Amino acid sequence: MAILDVRGAGEHALAHIPGAQHIAHTRLLPHVDEVPADRPVLVHCGSGARSAHAAALLQRHGRTVVNVADAFARWPAPAGA
Repeated sequence: MAILDVRGAGEHALAHIPGAQHIAHTRLLPHVDEVPADRPVLVHCGSGARSAHAAALLQRHGRTVVNVADAFARWPAPAGA
């Protein structure tokens, strides 16, 4: 399974899931081929709205996706952060 963060660069710089691929939702279309097609992709943003649009786009391009429609603030910070 892959994780795709579709938040903006500033949001991603503040905090992100280690190992997640980052492509802002506004830049996703020209980068669709960079998103794995060989495994499901969890798509997240800050609240679920941008990830819903990104997930729909990826599905139209043959990806298997799961929209994580929840607040990113719920993601636990790494120990010691």
